[in-house]
Amino acid sequence: MRKSLKKVCVSIISSVLAVSAMPITLGAVAAENDNILSVSTQVLTNGTVVDDTVIPAGSVAISVSISNNAGFRAYSTKLELGSAYDIIVDENNYPVVDAGSAIGDSRIGSSRNDNIAVVSTASANENREDGEMFTIYATKDNTNMNTFISVCEFDEDVDSPSYYIGNYNCFKIGDVDDDRHINALDATCVLDALNETGSNITFASASDVTWLYFPDIADVRAAFIYTLPSSNPYNPAPITSGTADEILTYYSCQGTHQPYTGPSYLGQVFQCANQS
Repeated sequence: MRKSLKKVCVSIISSVLAVSAMPITLGAVAAENDNILSVSTQVLTNGTVVDDTVIPAGSVAISVSISNNAGFRAYSTKLELGSAYDIIVDENNYPVVDAGSAIGDSRIGSSRNDNIAVVSTASANENREDGEMFTIYATKDNTNMNTFISVCEFDEDVDSPSYYIGNYNCFKIGDVDDDRHINALDATCVLDALNETGSNITFASASDVTWLYFPDIADVRAAFIYTLPSSNPYNPAPITSGTADEILTYYSCQGTHQPYTGPSYLGQVFQCANQS
């Protein structure tokens, strides 16, 4: 069963400690048995490297954790930082994200727009562990007192266009569960399909057993995000774990209102194969 975190959105004021992390609980307004989010900040006394991006000494590690975890497979979290912070990004201008133990083997996508960051994850397995979910990094202007951090689960339907153009029933590349939205749940569908095979998925194999790999999909071509169906409908690039990563990045970009600039054709609409 796919679950996402219940929405919790609270603003806090953070004074960063130089040595130890300062946890700030955000779940005081949540009911019993809800997932409780908290955020902690810590100044790095030594520099580090995360996914080939250098994080210099003096940077602030901003970690989001969960307790009383009811279980989830997909979620997206939005963080808004005060103007004292400047989010550290990788070579593609996406926030650098360090995965924590509470998200297990989840795939990750991220985006930022000024001081707003969205981090989206998806997993083929349900995550039920309490603890740190992820960490992002920022530089900090110590002369600026605007150090608030707002944390909120992001689960809005940011991408919900009509799938019907004229009299034709259409599909949208990346909408793997055919719910008319592209979000982290579509990435879980991709990971489920990959678990069925243990390897990459070709168009031929997916077409033969679409009901097994993608039981809810409108058109199997929607899962093959790296090739335009109109130009190469029968031999698109195979589905890999990178497909899930790209879907998560796309959704994160929607959450920060940034244009998606990745190499796929996510979001493009085409006529279903079974329509005349």
